Amino acid sequence: MKRFPIPLFLLLCTMSCRPTDAILRGSPEQAADTTATEAKDSIQTKPYSVYAAAVEVPIGYDWARDTAYGAVNAKLVLYKDAARILSIDVGSDISLNPLNHHLIGGNLYTECRKDGYTIITRNGERIARWTGEEVLKGMLTQGDHLITLGVDNASSDLVLRSDGSEIARLDSTVVFGDFGQFSYGNTGALYAYGEHYYFCTTTGWEIQCYKDGVQTGDTKDAMIFANDAKYIDGKLCSISSIHFFLMNKSVFFIGKNRYELPEEEMFDTSGKILKLGENICVVGAPYNKSDFATQMVSLPSMKCSYFNADLESAYTDGNSLLFARDLGENERILSRNCGQNYEGGLYLAISRTTGNAVISGPVNDTKLELNGYLTAVEVVSNQSK
Repeated sequence: MKRFPIPLFLLLCTMSCRPTDAILRGSPEQAADTTATEAKDSIQTKPYSVYAAAVEVPIGYDWARDTAYGAVNAKLVLYKDAARILSIDVGSDISLNPLNHHLIGGNLYTECRKDGYTIITRNGERIARWTGEEVLKGMLTQGDHLITLGVDNASSDLVLRSDGSEIARLDSTVVFGDFGQFSYGNTGALYAYGEHYYFCTTTGWEIQCYKDGVQTGDTKDAMIFANDAKYIDGKLCSISSIHFFLMNKSVFFIGKNRYELPEEEMFDTSGKILKLGENICVVGAPYNKSDFATQMVSLPSMKCSYFNADLESAYTDGNSLLFARDLGENERILSRNCGQNYEGGLYLAISRTTGNAVISGPVNDTKLELNGYLTAVEVVSNQSK
C-alpha cells in the first residue's frame, strides 16, 4: 500500500493542541440535529453501524498543503452510517492530529498534551485532565470508566489511569503494543477479554502481564530481546528472538509450553503475536530470508507460511488478516485508526486531497461531504447497545 507523509501541522499538533483559550461548544441547533439523528438511528435494524471521525476546514482551504500551519478554523465531526451526528468547533483541548483521535464504542476520544498537562475529550467535551504530559499507548472503556495507559514524557514511567486518576505507575519498563501496531486493535496496548482488561510489559530481562492493573503472577525470561507478549486465553504468550554472535534463536511460549523454531523459520526482531481463530500465531519478517516479505508460524502445529504483504497495511479481527488496497495519488490513510477488520470485512477511512472522502467497505465505498480529512473509523455492533 502506498504511504504518504502526514502534513507538517498534524505532526506539530502531536505535542500541542489548538491555540485558543476556550472550547467552543456546538450550537443548540447542532444538539437538536444530533438528537434527531440518534432517535432515527435507534429504530434502525442494521446489525452494525459504521462510525467515522473527521476534521473539517473551511471550503476552499487546502488541508493537505496547510498554508496556515494549523491556525485555521476547524470542526470536529463524527459520522454514523454517513450521517453527521456531531459537528463542533475545535477548541484548545482538541488536537488536530489524527494519531490522537480514537473511536471506541461509537464515541470519539481525543488526547492532547500542552503546558504540562494531558487532556482527554469525549465527543468534544473534556472528561479528564491531569498534571504531566503522557503519550498514550492504550485506551479502552470498562463500564462507565475510561482506562488509559501512557508513558510520562518527564520520567518515562508507564502510568495506568482510570478517568484520569492514577492506578499504577511502573518504572524501568516498556509496554508491548500501541495504537500503531497491526497486531493490536483500536484500543492499542490495552485489550479486553470479557469484563477484564490486560497489558504486558518487559524490563528487558523479564516479561510481566497485568489484569485490571494487577500483575497476574505469570512471568517469563525475556531472553535478552522480547519481540512481543500478550495474555491470551488465560496464558502469557511471548516471542523472543536472539541474534547475537553465533547464537540465533526464535523461542515462543504459550503458558509454560516452550517452542523453538527451526533455523529456517526464525524471525528477526519484528515478530508479533496474534490470535487467528483457534490458532496463536507469530507474524513478522523472517530472519536472513530476503525472498519473502512476511512470515507466519501457527503454534503449536509449527506450520510455517510466507506471503508478500506489507504488515503496516494489515488489520485483524481475531479470525482473519486483511490488507488495505493500494491508494490513488490523491488518497491518504492518515493513521492505523483509519482502518478496521470487522468480521472479515475491511473498512478504511480514506481522505482525498481532491474530491470527497470515502469510507471504503468490503462491498462498496460511501462518499462523505467533507472539506477536510478522516481521522478514524470504527464498526460497532448494534446488538450490543
